[in-house]
Amino acid sequence: MTLTTKSSRVSLYLLAILSATSFYLFEFFPDSSSEYLIAQKEHTEAKKKRTIALNNVKEFAKGTEVYQQYLIEKEKTDKAWQTLLKAKSEQQVFGFKDLRQFMSEFGIMLGLFIYALVNLFRSFYFEPENAGMKLFHGLIISVTMFYFFWMFGYYDYSSMTYYLMTFFSAGVVVLAVYLITKYQDHYINRLKYQVSRLAAFSFLHTKQEKKSEMLNLFRELSE
Repeated sequence: MTLTTKSSRVSLYLLAILSATSFYLFEFFPDSSSEYLIAQKEHTEAKKKRTIALNNVKEFAKGTEVYQQYLIEKEKTDKAWQTLLKAKSEQQVFGFKDLRQFMSEFGIMLGLFIYALVNLFRSFYFEPENAGMKLFHGLIISVTMFYFFWMFGYYDYSSMTYYLMTFFSAGVVVLAVYLITKYQDHYINRLKYQVSRLAAFSFLHTKQEKKSEMLNLFRELSE
């Protein structure tokens, strides 16, 4: 094995590892930076102090015309807030804030799933001994299955549970494709065998002067 061939294989393996891990890299990063958490904590504490001061002002203003006007506007605001929450809830789709956001996530994963499934079928038909292509497209299917579980799941399972479900589902899909293509290959081979027997029978019972014409016909059909 030459140095160039080894380098090519190493590059291919590194690319495969990068492709496999890139979809799950987000799991290794924190939800928020330490600076954000500190700022959030300070804001929460300041908000509590502001609420205490505001309650003191309300208590002091009780019985005044200004306070009565505040209560009227507060009631209107509360009703508007409830209307907004209801509208927001009605436009949600599977936990996403609206259909546009859902389709932006679902469309990408569906496209990847179709791409991987089609190429998995093609690899079984045209490259039956290329295990790398099957593994690569099986990996893409497992990633899309992961996101499908996440999109349509009603429960927030642990990451390990999601991983197990997705790899299991991808394995089932790959096995199903293998069995389908194997059955179709078997059916096609049987059909070819029957056609070849029919052709041989027809050739044997064809008149001598017509045999060359029959051979030309067989050649055209086999192309």
